Amino acid sequence: MTARLEIKGLGKAFAAPVLTDVSLSIAPGEIRGLVGENGAGKSTLINMVTGVLRRDAGEFLLDGEVFDPRRPRDADIAGIAVCSQELSLIETLDVSDNLLLRRLPSRLGIVDTAEARTASASLLELVGLDRVRPDTPVAALSLSERQLLEFAKAIAQPSRLLILDEPTAALTGPQAERLHAILKEKAAQGTSIIYVSHRLSDVLTVCHHVSVLRDGRVTRNASTEEITVPEMIAAMSGRDPAAAESSQDRQAGRSSVPVLTVRQAVTAALPHPIDLEIYGGEILGVAGLAGAGRTELLEVLYGMTTLKTGTVTLGDGNSTTAVGSPHRAVAAGIGLLSEDRKASGIFVGQPVGFNMSLPALKTTAAGIVDRRSEQAEVDALIASLRIRCSGAGQDIVELSGGNQQKVLFARWIMRGVSVLLLDEPTRGVDVGAKFDIHAEIRKLAAAGCAVVVVSSEMEELMALADRIIVLSARRIVSEFTKRPWDEGKILAAAFSAHVGARGEQQHGNGAA
Repeated sequence: MTARLEIKGLGKAFAAPVLTDVSLSIAPGEIRGLVGENGAGKSTLINMVTGVLRRDAGEFLLDGEVFDPRRPRDADIAGIAVCSQELSLIETLDVSDNLLLRRLPSRLGIVDTAEARTASASLLELVGLDRVRPDTPVAALSLSERQLLEFAKAIAQPSRLLILDEPTAALTGPQAERLHAILKEKAAQGTSIIYVSHRLSDVLTVCHHVSVLRDGRVTRNASTEEITVPEMIAAMSGRDPAAAESSQDRQAGRSSVPVLTVRQAVTAALPHPIDLEIYGGEILGVAGLAGAGRTELLEVLYGMTTLKTGTVTLGDGNSTTAVGSPHRAVAAGIGLLSEDRKASGIFVGQPVGFNMSLPALKTTAAGIVDRRSEQAEVDALIASLRIRCSGAGQDIVELSGGNQQKVLFARWIMRGVSVLLLDEPTRGVDVGAKFDIHAEIRKLAAAGCAVVVVSSEMEELMALADRIIVLSARRIVSEFTKRPWDEGKILAAAFSAHVGARGEQQHGNGAA
């Protein structure tokens, strides 16, 4: 059988080699997992297949014929579709226009709006966005909805080869399962798929084979029936994942009084009163489905939204401060790492040092920024967090996603916060960076910081948290405080408001 895509001796270098003698063969109807740490060369390979970058060496064969893409349009014409991690949506257009932009239906040269709306509605229903209207502005969608819209855009037309880069990074478990079902159906119809993901369990679930990249070379090709997650991690990084996680075990030592207290808080996005106490030294996990109100809860804690009723206060009861705005939150010692680091985390076009030190600038007695002290702290954090960069002066956009995330962590470490709010802290980062970030979260909690973690990965929450609260339909429905966690009960609580079982799940397996 002729391979759908054959890659022979692919090579690419910038200042240093990025890919060296990479060869792969992907069959028609095959789902091929492509994994590796950030910087391993995955994105570079994809960019060459899709015509974004020119290769330095090697060749591509598509269905046995030489394929030499010189621009993205060449790949599109050849039947190659891409679902990118860096979303390619146009926020100023609506959902329908984004889905069908390249192939808008028309009559006599005029866009057929009715036909476009009908086609868009079918695609939205297919990917689980049936509640989103085709005329909804993309700017109004959540990150998970945009991720699914990016996927719908990629499958809007038949393709020979579908490339997905972190397609489930912003999705919940049920959303990911639906996406996987669609991929399996596409593969059964003959479409070949390259599936890039840091969620290695997903790779084993949906892929037929997996190729591992490390330092620009293929270190292993295997059937997913013949390889395990620990073996993939070892091939990717040379680390023993079990040893890495077990070495970070800690004893929870939360304070006896809360450091952040929410009483009867109601906002436009959270219509049901929220009562919550968060303690110093604990890691509080926040679980729930997409749209359950997890991000909105963090925004309340950070003072980003106006309270209709209720209060949010920081303090030990003897001395309290009302949290009414992000400015007051930061001044009081609260930090936030947002879900979308590109849109609301990093300062694009600014160096690593600027991004890290901005909330923690120190001045001399004369009111001048103490650059020497700042530089020393930035360099120390780059070293301790193992941030891969050329130095504090490198533009942050040149770093991998995992290293950008570490810079944002360092920002709040440098600021010295007592409460750190983390929204999907390891979304789209490789396993090595995830280990480092988990270690830093545990270290902060051990030092007395209250850490609140929102994550769509249940395994991550269960690995990190001392306590887990569950939101369903924008209200807190359950709290779990006892290990070992009962994942089934946590998931049941997350669905409870949607199936009429909320009352049964109010106290979970370890509610206080």
